[in-house]
Amino acid sequence: MAKRKYIKYGIVVLITALLVFYFRDSWGETAREIMHTPLKNVLAVTGLSTCFFLIDGRIIQMLAGRTKQEFSVRQGIGCAFYCALFRMVTFGSGTAVAEVFYLNKKKVLPAKASSAAVVQYTAQRIAVGVYGTAGFLFLSLKNRQLLGKYHTYLTAGIGICILIAAVLLTISVSKTAAGCIFQAADRAAAKHPKWKEKLEKAREQTEILQQETRDLFLYDRKRLAEIFLCSLAKMTCWYLIPCVMLCGQNGISFDTVLPLTAVSYMLSGVIPVPGGFGSVEGIFYLLFSPLTGQGAVLSAILIFRFAVTFFPALIGAFVFFTE
Repeated sequence: MAKRKYIKYGIVVLITALLVFYFRDSWGETAREIMHTPLKNVLAVTGLSTCFFLIDGRIIQMLAGRTKQEFSVRQGIGCAFYCALFRMVTFGSGTAVAEVFYLNKKKVLPAKASSAAVVQYTAQRIAVGVYGTAGFLFLSLKNRQLLGKYHTYLTAGIGICILIAAVLLTISVSKTAAGCIFQAADRAAAKHPKWKEKLEKAREQTEILQQETRDLFLYDRKRLAEIFLCSLAKMTCWYLIPCVMLCGQNGISFDTVLPLTAVSYMLSGVIPVPGGFGSVEGIFYLLFSPLTGQGAVLSAILIFRFAVTFFPALIGAFVFFTE
């Protein structure tokens, strides 16, 4: 036991060192921005971030609780923050692995833990696509000029996002469609061995996803609907963070900030950056800077990064340390 405790201490020290090194330029900027931000705004954005992870924890509990009824909402919330830590450490690529590991520690079978992680991810991606598409259509009808010279590119990007969401939804429920998609992918990957390995992994995850989705759809549609609604609700919490910082800046209103944030987040999913790190901020800057000015949008980006990345990771480190 003592040896395991020292190993955990060592991991905590290593993680801390990695975070300090990689984000060495961001800590000071973020700290200065927080100091210059009204306390009520700081409390609001941290509260919204906390709500995101509380809802995410409820989603995890609904999925893990299907096979282990004693798995509590409190444990689901702990898992959500635990994953937030590893999302930052691995730049997004280790989130699912962290969730499976945490659930397995709580006596959820690895196969069921994997299915929970895949269903959770799929529900979130579909929710992001639905939210972003609705935001884009609303802005296009309200005032197309708000999207500026990027309207054509945004339309193309949203088309890709809708396609991704449609593919995820299709392979979630249809074995035939999934088989056709993988056959086409196998032909495309015939000359690329690395692609074949990734396709095999994707095929395994798809089988897990289909089984879990089929069970939910056939026997627990209420839970499936609640998972999707919770996914929309948790994304709303993140999308409200820029509203706290930008509403009223240069006359910009809530009904512009919220849908434009949803569009920014959706488009970040089609940029090949691990975990979306940097891509959200880049798109956010391009879309908002003409409306609010560079100073206001850069301030909002720093606070957003603090609320969705640094703050939950700190809580996740506490969860990791106390587990």
